[in-house]
Amino acid sequence: MRLTRLLTLILLIYSFTADNGFSQEEYDELSLDELLNVEIIELVTKKPEPLFESSLDVSVLHYEQISRAGATSIPEALRLIPGMVVREQSPGVYDVHIQGLDNVSINKLLPFPSSTTLLVMIDYRVVYNYFSGGTFWESLPIGLHDIERIEVIRGPSSALYGPNAVSGVINLVTRDLRDKGVYQRSSFNVHDRENFVANAAVGYNSNNKFTTILSVNASQRTRFSKDNYDWSTKNYKDLRLVNTTLLQPDLDNPEDTSARLDRLSERYPDPETSIKNYGANLFSTYDLGNNSSLELNGGIQSSMAQKILVNNFATPLTTNESDTYYMDFRGKFNKLSTQVTTVQGEQQTNGMSDWKYDLAVNDAAVDYTFEFTNLMIRPAVNYREATYKGEFIGGEEKLTGVAASLLTDYSLLNNDLKLLAAARIDRYNNPDDDYVSYQFSTRYKVNVNQMLHAAYSRANRAPFMVDNYLQYRLSTDESHISYLGNTDLSLMTVDSIDMGWRGKLSGSLTAELSAFVSEIYNLSDLVFDKTDSSSGKAAIDWKYKNIDRKAFQKGFTTALSIAPSRFLTFTPFVTWQDTRYETEGQKEDEDQPTPAIYGGFSASSTPTALLNLNVNGFFLGEQAFPNVNGTEKESLGQVFILNAKASYPLSKELDLFVNGRNLTGGNDGKREYGYGDRIGRMVFVGLSTPGSGG
Repeated sequence: MRLTRLLTLILLIYSFTADNGFSQEEYDELSLDELLNVEIIELVTKKPEPLFESSLDVSVLHYEQISRAGATSIPEALRLIPGMVVREQSPGVYDVHIQGLDNVSINKLLPFPSSTTLLVMIDYRVVYNYFSGGTFWESLPIGLHDIERIEVIRGPSSALYGPNAVSGVINLVTRDLRDKGVYQRSSFNVHDRENFVANAAVGYNSNNKFTTILSVNASQRTRFSKDNYDWSTKNYKDLRLVNTTLLQPDLDNPEDTSARLDRLSERYPDPETSIKNYGANLFSTYDLGNNSSLELNGGIQSSMAQKILVNNFATPLTTNESDTYYMDFRGKFNKLSTQVTTVQGEQQTNGMSDWKYDLAVNDAAVDYTFEFTNLMIRPAVNYREATYKGEFIGGEEKLTGVAASLLTDYSLLNNDLKLLAAARIDRYNNPDDDYVSYQFSTRYKVNVNQMLHAAYSRANRAPFMVDNYLQYRLSTDESHISYLGNTDLSLMTVDSIDMGWRGKLSGSLTAELSAFVSEIYNLSDLVFDKTDSSSGKAAIDWKYKNIDRKAFQKGFTTALSIAPSRFLTFTPFVTWQDTRYETEGQKEDEDQPTPAIYGGFSASSTPTALLNLNVNGFFLGEQAFPNVNGTEKESLGQVFILNAKASYPLSKELDLFVNGRNLTGGNDGKREYGYGDRIGRMVFVGLSTPGSGG
């Protein structure tokens, strides 16, 4: 019913705005030199600066590039950015990492957690999930049509944006209306009645004083394969045949099939659907003049996804549900900036009522910018409070943190040399300790066509609920097994060195090369604590503890941008990385889930004045995912994903397109993530209004 209402609203928005004229400048029609001149990033210093002159390893991806490439979700769009590891666990459900490191926190209960080392923001609003860390991508309220651009920092950045920016930062920058009058944008990707992506937005700019946008989005995908991996038999089978007593609510009646199916229905309410979600957002801005403004954004989302996260000791792919809303206030008063946000709602992971929880996360930040001739200084203070209530932590628990930071940006030698230094101190309630993160970076302009940059950084991960407060118990015929949190854990920390070069080799060719070396320590795991006796059964306790384990990573990313004409662009990129782990000084098995080589390309062409063709691909090298018992692995071979989109304008306001995703996958496809689904080919057809009044 909610989906029907949402689609009706999308159609109403489209019918209301379809007659508006097209006035947006075509980004891809610019020459390469023009692109370099207008390519701006704000993520490093929160001030606009040319991407080419940034002191960190950064990338920017614009909506026009995303739209032409045919991406159907935000995580899929990230495959167009160098250095990203993006894998589908089930159709439309993604695991995202920057430069890898997805094996640093594997344990018995969370063998495949979301990337806990990557910080994701929407307009600087942190969307990190404090249940077990990481980003639940399916629960983001915004859709691709809400995005103006995506900015990425590869490498630790906790000194700039706080904990969890261990491997990098992604900021999703939403649409800003610049033209007066009515704005609209909409798109419909349809494969069949059960596989679609739909979104629409309508807005209004009142004389550049007040702007507002209402947007809605909805999507649904079904699984190509209906089989789940069975931990006990080590093969894939029909979910109803998964061999475990934990799906039996009554151990005294193991033959009670109806009870088993009831339990399955609880954990898997829609076993053939991989994801379905919808969201609605309202963005409002009021310009106060004198470089001052007020912004108030809010929205809701509802989602269900089958993903690999919590180990239910039966099968890795489990149901995750989320219903949340947010409010985000931003005030800019010349040099003073403030931001206050709240996210509240209910989520359930593992498809089990005892893993259901209420959440309320509140953030506040204030900073002030002092600007001199060649020097910028920005002090800031931050406060965060995350409250969760659920059986898995024995009731209600709270994580709090207060921080103070300082950023300095100094230019000299006629701006040929730039120095950036940032430091931040975070104080948490658990662990009751101070953590200092810092970042020193520089860039040097060799000449107008070449730039060198380097950085040394320290960053840490934040505490989260499972690690700190877990109180979960399983009972079998022979034992009671308890899994317990630990409020005294030392937080994962990384020290990293990054170096890079950017160059304009000719009028049609640019290149960039960045190298990185990192050491990650203070890792933790769920380990055996003690054994006792209770009610004639063994009482076994497992507890989160820091372990003597370190990770060492080195690698490089290189990317090219080739534009032989204004009608053709080609951007290939590749990353090589090597991650080694040592436990108690002994090297571990070298096979890791992060592929040693991964990358992609995008090629866009306009063979005629009307037809646009885009072909893009993504490559993953060999991977090896450990079994839940840690003694065996599922090895996956190389995967190549090829996508293509052709679009043709039916009128100035309406485009028709055909959008093929994973064309090399065949009907069933390959697995991109251990113990996940096969990802097959899917072809969408659709209509879009490119947008007016932007």
